[in-house]
Amino acid sequence: METQDTEINLEKMSAPSYRLLVTAPMAAIMLSGEESSKWSDLLESVSPVYASAAEDAHGEVKEALLTASFMIEGGDVLIKKYFSNDSLSLERMMELSATGADIWVCKLSDGEVERSELIKLFKAIQAGLIEAVGDLRDENEMIDQLIQTQNKVIEHISSLN
Repeated sequence: METQDTEINLEKMSAPSYRLLVTAPMAAIMLSGEESSKWSDLLESVSPVYASAAEDAHGEVKEALLTASFMIEGGDVLIKKYFSNDSLSLERMMELSATGADIWVCKLSDGEVERSELIKLFKAIQAGLIEAVGDLRDENEMIDQLIQTQNKVIEHISSLN
């Protein structure tokens, strides 16, 4: 399947850098206190945010956003299949998210991705978090901290030489 100039390759969703796009919002959803039966719907709300962000992105960032959007858009069955080999625990989602963020920063350091593109990626993650559970931000400090963490990541990336 081809979307403009970027091919959607769902196999790449197993890479930690791509997984970040699913595990970060999933961690926030798990913290939301919502029943697990609603998690897929909340995660699906992130798909259009990523698709929109991909319109302004290039290269691997665009590919990652489109691939994650397409996978999430697949709904409950595809999301359950995606997480079938992982324990759906907050600790695991946070671990996968941290690893994915580290890999993106390494890609920046290695010149594999541009700073402006990486900032777009983390802004998209933040927008996805806000879309999925942002309405709980005032009453749930952990969700607010996850959203604020994206600002700190963006500030850090902006400050790197």
